[in-house]
Parts: sequence; C-alpha cells; structure tokens
Amino acid sequence: MRHRIKQDVQKCMRGLAAVLTFIAAIFITSGCDLNDTTSTGTKTVNSLRVKFLNESNSQYAINNIQLAPMGPVVAENTEPLSPWSGNILPEGTIIEPGEFTFFDLSIPNGHWSRYRIGIVTGSDSELMLHEQQNQDPNSGASITHWGSHDRTVSVTVVYDNGSGFYYIRGYTDGAGID
Repeated sequence: MRHRIKQDVQKCMRGLAAVLTFIAAIFITSGCDLNDTTSTGTKTVNSLRVKFLNESNSQYAINNIQLAPMGPVVAENTEPLSPWSGNILPEGTIIEPGEFTFFDLSIPNGHWSRYRIGIVTGSDSELMLHEQQNQDPNSGASITHWGSHDRTVSVTVVYDNGSGFYYIRGYTDGAGID
C-alpha cells in the first residue's frame, strides 16, 4: 500500500513539474520583458505607447477619449477602480476616419483600462457615446498593457438608423504598433 501511495505522489509531482514548466515557458516567451523600453525610449513598466486608429470605415471623427482603470487583466472588474479621466487628447485634436494619433498612457503592465469616446456629429457638435439615452455610463472598449509596451488600438464608429444610436461597431486592441 505504501509503495502505491509513493508512486501516486511521484506521478503527481511529475505532473505538477510539467505544468510549472509550461507556465514558465509562457512567461518567458510572452514578449513583454519588464525591462523593455517603449518606442519612445522610456524605461518603465507603467508606460504604454498607443497608436489609436479611427478605422477608415468609421462614419465619424473622434475628438474625445476618456479612460478609466479597471485593474489587472485577470481580475473580473466590471466597474472602474477610479473615476473616468477627462479628454486625454490634446486640445483641438480630431481623429478623422482613416487617421490615427499616438499617445502614452500610464497603465501598469498586466492591467487594462476601459475607454469611451466622443465624436463630431453634423454641424460640428460633440456627442459622447455613453451619454445617449439608456446607455451604460461605464461602457466602452478596452486598452490592455499585455504582451508589449506598445499597442495598436482601433475603433469603428457608426450610426444605426433603426435605433437612432451612434455606437462602436468594432474595435481592436493588439500588442505592437502596426
């Protein structure tokens, strides 16, 4: 009996070693070295360089981006950890469909933030998408600091004639600068 228990313990330890080796391999090959530098040369794990693209098939220009930190990527936070920021774009910046801008964010490595946007509608008036009737004020797309200290984020904004709402039809959030 003792011999069988010893064999079972040894088999379990070999399995555990295999799992730990697999996890270590993932971290080693993840491409996000905590000592890496961003494309601007900044050496910090809290700095994230973002290329923000308003896709060419968007119907509206973007003039406002607000952020709310959501915490670690692995956490299941549904509410922001702190209040939404003001507009992070420099005053007067408008990202037309097909255009992009760069900015640096202070998001710790392994964390994410939610963003919400404002658009320029007809006659140069601004509309924050989350301020439309029956919209969740904490809704928005994500920017993650995961896999790289550089990120390409893109968004497509359209108007739905049936519902009468402006909305984000699609977005991407990928490691690296495209």
